Amino acid sequence: MHQNCIRCLHLQADKMLIKHQISDGMARDIMERFTLFIDERKHKGLLAPEAASELHRMIKKATGTDDLYKTEKEHYNNLLMGFESYIRDVIQHSDDPFQTALRYALAGNIIDFGPPRPFDVTKTLSAAVDRIPAIDHTNQLKEALKKASTVLYLGDNSGEIVLDKLFIETINHPNLY
Repeated sequence: MHQNCIRCLHLQADKMLIKHQISDGMARDIMERFTLFIDERKHKGLLAPEAASELHRMIKKATGTDDLYKTEKEHYNNLLMGFESYIRDVIQHSDDPFQTALRYALAGNIIDFGPPRPFDVTKTLSAAVDRIPAIDHTNQLKEALKKASTVLYLGDNSGEIVLDKLFIETINHPNLY
């Protein structure tokens, strides 16, 4: 695992330990066990999502909670649902609804509670329609969807799912799961 991933996971751990008001002693214990978990596996193909999953398991056990991000999920779901009709209108009245809905869905990926970096959803959404992806395969995606007999769409984060829903509506594929 890359050293930057390890640093990011430690920052994520610090953020969660503070957020969930874990005592200093228990926080030290979790960090020691987490560091040991990474050290034993980092050269054996350990992936950052696997390490993050283990970290979450440890903190869930310490806090007795099933969802470490419940408050954030509720907040961003409500926030994005508040924007839904406006964004739907922008999509429907754009020159290319597919591309516009796709750009909103891509912009929604900023909503991620794990990495220890701040994000501004409203600023990102405001710029979404005019932002051209660094790698733009919109036309290839559109063609692939036309040819596909079945489409599997994987949702990711809370709040973001509202934007995914609008893109799914725009795709309008008969066998989309």
